[in-house]
Amino acid sequence: MLEQIEHLQSLHRLDGETALERQLALHLQAKVMLAGNDPGGAYAVLQQILADEQAPVPVLLYNVLHDMEQCCKALDDYKGAYEHALHKLSVHQRLLTERTV
Repeated sequence: MLEQIEHLQSLHRLDGETALERQLALHLQAKVMLAGNDPGGAYAVLQQILADEQAPVPVLLYNVLHDMEQCCKALDDYKGAYEHALHKLSVHQRLLTERTV
């Protein structure tokens, strides 16, 4: 899987001109770190996405929260994993609501 993610990252030259490009580039970086068994580093990168002055689009936010939950589990931070899971569920509900409206 790590090779697939690294290949994907090399195919997409995200220059970070927009908030979405910057956030996607960070997310790919975190995915590589997570696949490389560096959950602490991946978590720090994912936090940068949430700290961005422009909020990530809901679908990206959902995926970031999922990855943060996985990082917390790998770090034996089950309270953090639970909190991210709850936030992820609220984003999921919002996505479902927006889809039906």
